[in-house]
Amino acid sequence: MDPDTEKLLEEFFMSKKKYIGIIILAVMILGFVFYWYEFRPSQIKKECFIMAREEAIELLKTKAELSGESFYEDAAEKDLYLKDDLDFRYKNCLREKGL
Repeated sequence: MDPDTEKLLEEFFMSKKKYIGIIILAVMILGFVFYWYEFRPSQIKKECFIMAREEAIELLKTKAELSGESFYEDAAEKDLYLKDDLDFRYKNCLREKGL
C-alpha cells in the first residue's frame, strides 16, 4: 500500500475512535444525570414515604395508649395514621436524604 493511503486510513480510524469515545462519554454523562436527577430522587421518595407511614402508624398507636381515647384506639387497630404526622415525618426524611 501507498504510504499516503496508509496515513489516511490511520487518521480515519483514529478520528473514528475519538468519536466513539466522545459518544461513550456523552452516554455515560447522560446516564449519570438521569440517575442523579430522576431515578435517585424517586427512590428516596418511595423509601421516605414507607418509613414515614410506618412511623406515623406507630405514633398513632402511642397516642392511643397514652390518651385512652376510643377514636385513636380504633384508628390504631386499623393501622391508620394522622396526615400531619405523616407529612412531618416525610418532610424530615426528605431533608435528611438531601432532597
